[in-house]
Amino acid sequence: MAIKKRSATVVPGASGAAAAVKNPQASKSSFWGELPQHVMSGISRMVPTLIMGGVILAFSQLIAYSWLKIPAEIGIMDALNSGKFSGFDLSLLKFAWLSQSFGGVLFGFAIPMFAAFVANSIGGKLAFPLVLSAA
Repeated sequence: MAIKKRSATVVPGASGAAAAVKNPQASKSSFWGELPQHVMSGISRMVPTLIMGGVILAFSQLIAYSWLKIPAEIGIMDALNSGKFSGFDLSLLKFAWLSQSFGGVLFGFAIPMFAAFVANSIGGKLAFPLVLSAA
């Protein structure tokens, strides 16, 4: 949805300059009228990033606190550094820590994704990498 040319409607029975005097969509086609559409475009593209970040974070918590029975007051990194885990449990704990880190990165990446897709909606394809690299 890049910026579009606004076209006027033709008044029946008029000719020349008077033919293009009526523009019923002028208030809807203004920047402020189109802004909610651009924001909703950014939100709809940001939501999958938030959902995947939440699912990955929840999976890391499931591994650490349900499967490996780590006490709730101890973090995953503290459990890794405690030396109480070995073998497959240590591998699961490392995977839980990696999943927790990656899920947090996805949550942090949601706002730049929102900004990039709003810019893409307003300015077209060329605005996407510029905003994403600036964020």
